[in-house]
Amino acid sequence: MRSRRAASRAADAAAVSRAERKLSRELSGCPLRDRRTRRRADRRIVTARTPDAVLIVDIALTASWRRRGIGAGLVNGVLDEARAADLPVRLSVDANNAAALRFYLRLGFSPIESSAIGVRLEWRPAPLGSEDAMN
Repeated sequence: MRSRRAASRAADAAAVSRAERKLSRELSGCPLRDRRTRRRADRRIVTARTPDAVLIVDIALTASWRRRGIGAGLVNGVLDEARAADLPVRLSVDANNAAALRFYLRLGFSPIESSAIGVRLEWRPAPLGSEDAMN
C-alpha cells in the first residue's frame, strides 16, 4: 500500500512538472511585468503581475494533499500580496469544475465573466476603512 501511494505521489509530481514546463513555454513571450512560481514537489502556484492586477495563472496540488487547507493557504498568500499592493486578483476556472468554483467563491472571489468554457473570477481588496479591511 505504501509503495502504491509513493508511486502515485511520484506520478502526480511528474505531471505537475510537465504542466509547469508547458506553462512556462506558453508564458515565455508574455509581456507580463512579473511572473512567479512557488513550487514544491506536491504543490505549486503560478502568478503573474500586470500593472493593474495579479493573475493566478495556475495552481496544482497532488491528489494526496488536497482538502487539507494547503490550496487555500497558497491562494491566501497571493491575496495578501495583492492587498498590500491594492490590486485585484483574477483567474479563470473551467466551466465544468464546480469544486474549483466553490473553492474560489468561498475565498471571496466573484464572477466577472462567463462563457460555455469558463468563468472568470476576481477578488478585490476591501476598501480602506471598511470592516473587512480592519480584520
